[in-house]
Amino acid sequence: MAIKAIKKPLSGGPDDVLACFLSHTNEALVRSLVVLYNPSLFSVFLPASWLLSRATPLYKSDDRSDPSNYRLVHVTSILSRTLERVLNARITNHMEDNNLFASTQAGFRRGHSTHHQLFNIMQQVYLALAHRIPVPVVFLDIVKAFDTIDVNILLAKLHRYGIQGNILLWLQSFLTTRQFQVVSDNLTSTPQRTTRGVPQGTVTAALLFLIYINDIKKCERGTTIYLYADDLAIVPPVLRYFPHWIQDTLDNISKWAEQNLLEFSQKKSQFVIFSTARDAHTRAHHLSLRLSNFTLAQAPQYNYLGMILHASLYR
Repeated sequence: MAIKAIKKPLSGGPDDVLACFLSHTNEALVRSLVVLYNPSLFSVFLPASWLLSRATPLYKSDDRSDPSNYRLVHVTSILSRTLERVLNARITNHMEDNNLFASTQAGFRRGHSTHHQLFNIMQQVYLALAHRIPVPVVFLDIVKAFDTIDVNILLAKLHRYGIQGNILLWLQSFLTTRQFQVVSDNLTSTPQRTTRGVPQGTVTAALLFLIYINDIKKCERGTTIYLYADDLAIVPPVLRYFPHWIQDTLDNISKWAEQNLLEFSQKKSQFVIFSTARDAHTRAHHLSLRLSNFTLAQAPQYNYLGMILHASLYR
């Protein structure tokens, strides 16, 4: 199944093995891969090419001389990605079968989507508005979320969730001994070691990130934290809540972020007070909310998961 999941046009990684090589597999090749993968898992041995990624800068917009206007696209070993898919499935099944994922986490999970997440949030909002109760919703965004994860904290969380033994040791080697090099205009940089973040271009990156932020749900204080990967929404109870519940939740999130060495974007973290048009004046009522070391801005609308949510949802 891991081999069949390979996308055929995928380019070769640092080991120069092409996807088409594995996509035309046969029993002999499968046996060879088993001979390769079993010692890697049992002896916790990873070839150097599995720990190296090649990053190509892609221009986004604005000033071409500004490095921040480029996005790095990482390519890693096909052989490594195939074994990662096996491990990814095992870890995902362990987390799902034991109900370890936060119930309101919809990112990168089978049977969940942005539509489900938006429906769950807006269902709560519309129910409140049907009773003419304005409802504030806080939207939070983590700065460079995948790139700033602390590997040691991640490994400790994996162990706490029951991911132990050789799989944990393999992931430890996979995460702590990585290097990357930049390829541009037929030039290749000297490999540089990566010390933070989940490795971009790998199969396990998304799953490891979900596990890293999974315990943010413990920050809830009379509220519900909805997650879609690194996009968070804090929703108070529908018909009865106290404003300090939202601030209490934000205070807990601030402490959680400090403990987990993460930072929230001041520009992208905002709150919207949803109301009917008849009750629009209530949005002008002062509500001051703080996160970490800054005050959250109140916005008339917010682009959440690709949908623009306006403060006045219906008349």
